[in-house]
Amino acid sequence: MGDRFRAEASDRGLEVRPGSKFTMVRFPGARLRWRTEGSESTIVSRAGSASWVSRTDLRAVRAYPGIDIVLRSGRGSVKAEFEAAPNADLSRIRYCFSGARPRAGPTAKTLIIDDDWREEGLRAWQTTADGERRLVEARYIVRGECVRYNYRRRVDRPLRRRAHDKFPS
Repeated sequence: MGDRFRAEASDRGLEVRPGSKFTMVRFPGARLRWRTEGSESTIVSRAGSASWVSRTDLRAVRAYPGIDIVLRSGRGSVKAEFEAAPNADLSRIRYCFSGARPRAGPTAKTLIIDDDWREEGLRAWQTTADGERRLVEARYIVRGECVRYNYRRRVDRPLRRRAHDKFPS
């Protein structure tokens, strides 16, 4: 994360600093009490110098009723996941930007924020009782500064939604 961007989670949302810019990502209606999960560290050597790269996931348990928000970092990007319990109200999931403007990308599975940052490869799936993943059609819906998701069918099993967020270098 260090060379490309900085991100800090708080009870207000996620503060992202891609380069010299500042963007606040808010989750309206969510209760954000972040906790760390796991840790993975690596020493990276380049041309006689070394730097410490650390990866820690953050989880806001029950940020929305029955829905966790999980942030995973690594390799210069952040993955945002929403993990939903059976019958959770997925329409509650949305996030809004201050200091940046989201817009739909060339496909319904791509979101562009100020041409600097992209969310690509939106995927949603249900996990069956035997652990099999069943894909659920999903797409981004942009309204002003806020983004939500549209799912094609009712989700009655646990659901995970993942987007791979690319921050500028």
